[in-house]
Amino acid sequence: MHSSLSALQDIRESFSNSQLWLWTGIQDIKLRYRRSVLGPWWLTISTGILVAAMGVLYAGIFKQEIADYLPNFAVSYIFWIFFSGQMNESTTAFTQFEHILKQTRIPLLSCVLRILTRHVIILLHNALIILISFMIFGFNFSWNLIYFLPGFFIFLLFLFSISIAIGILCTRYRDMVQVISSVLQILFFLSPILWKTEILEHGAQTLIVKANPIFYLIEIIRRPLFGRTITFDLWNGALLCTAMSVLIAVFLFFKYRARITYWL
Repeated sequence: MHSSLSALQDIRESFSNSQLWLWTGIQDIKLRYRRSVLGPWWLTISTGILVAAMGVLYAGIFKQEIADYLPNFAVSYIFWIFFSGQMNESTTAFTQFEHILKQTRIPLLSCVLRILTRHVIILLHNALIILISFMIFGFNFSWNLIYFLPGFFIFLLFLFSISIAIGILCTRYRDMVQVISSVLQILFFLSPILWKTEILEHGAQTLIVKANPIFYLIEIIRRPLFGRTITFDLWNGALLCTAMSVLIAVFLFFKYRARITYWL
């Protein structure tokens, strides 16, 4: 009972003291790019060049029009960078703040929120690439665009909850860091990043792809931006994956919260 109350208090303090992780997340970005002329825009420029080069290359490989393929790839790849970056750094969500957690009492979830703040800031910078691709190849406004906001909220909730679970597991089992890195490499090719879902055929490959939660999370973000509707199976898949990640995160956090600092 005491551990459950402590976990609930940690959650409440983490969200009520938003300046703790919001300000420190912003400061992390500033410190990372200090004495740099363009700051985090260097990352945006390099990502933009990569998107343009890979977009032209894979449009030829998949025999698709660049005007159709490249904007889809830009949206997918930018959100994949956001997802994979958060996942990779969540493996050290607690260990990278070891010196702070051992000396000062702070809400543990604020560590995860601090990392998430960093990657949201990078995402906002990289969103310029998506905007430029729409300006070059055209953007067709549709009322389906309003579904982007709930889709992005579900995406964030999944990312936050799974980061908690990964952070706890990787603090206890340090070998998990390499496992997460390897899984992300596999997920990149099984997710609709380089390819569009329309090229899938019915069969075993479709079943494998649809067992991937990133498939649903990417689709509920990408489809509204291109004026397409989100089918019920996509909503259901995304919500189911998010609900499962939240339950896993809650279970691990409530059970092992008190041990995290001892594992550091």
